[in-house]
Amino acid sequence: MSKLIDAIRTNDAVTENGMTTNSTSLNMCVDMFFTIGAMRGQDKTRLINTFTKAYAEDALTATKLLFWARDVRGGAGERQIFKDIITHLANSKNKEVLRNNITLISEFGRWDDLLVLIGTPLESDALELIANALNEGNKAKAILSDIDNLSDVECLHYLNKFDSI
Repeated sequence: MSKLIDAIRTNDAVTENGMTTNSTSLNMCVDMFFTIGAMRGQDKTRLINTFTKAYAEDALTATKLLFWARDVRGGAGERQIFKDIITHLANSKNKEVLRNNITLISEFGRWDDLLVLIGTPLESDALELIANALNEGNKAKAILSDIDNLSDVECLHYLNKFDSI
């Protein structure tokens, strides 16, 4: 059967208003796009599964959606969702995709987003990027400002990671 017919037959979910709806578009990237904004505070396993399915279907589109989700200016601006997924990606067999795009993390988000990569195989890449930017001097103020905005809990979390290095 066609995807359209299959999609029509997936009226197996209910909206907040109690109306039946489709639980899937039959395209994992589309499903990720429509659910990622509503996943704030949700189970990390569900979030990672959603991204993994989208990535398996179309790696480029899923990666673009990931950065759109974090984009503070033109996207959803989701900090924790982005951090959870890049931590997963950094520890996965697909870490090279993140390594190749690591310079985009501070462009779409904040410099302190890179700190979640401490303790992952991309730790040295993240720290090298931060060190290079600090050495250039022109980004030092932005980096220090982002780090200054961390909560006490976040600071302790990252300091504990440095102690174990």
